[in-house]
Amino acid sequence: MPAQAPHLAADQVSNSEAFLTVAQVANLVGITRPTVYAMLAEGSLRCVRFRSAIRVPKSELDRYVRQRVGSGAEPLEHLRTRGVET
Repeated sequence: MPAQAPHLAADQVSNSEAFLTVAQVANLVGITRPTVYAMLAEGSLRCVRFRSAIRVPKSELDRYVRQRVGSGAEPLEHLRTRGVET
């Protein structure tokens, strides 16, 4: 992922926030990992970096889905059946 990719600042993330790996995001949404990296690079999905680890706050993924589907979209809680703990 390019260095200029948008990251969330510490004050934009809750202390109790759940974080997802790129693989978990891809699995939950049903897309490939390279697609998730592209979304991060273009800024449509924001992340937090812990050294070299990239994590996507669950609330950020929920925001992205709501934005894409519309304000009536429910959060990703119902997608747990795919086998990824969130």
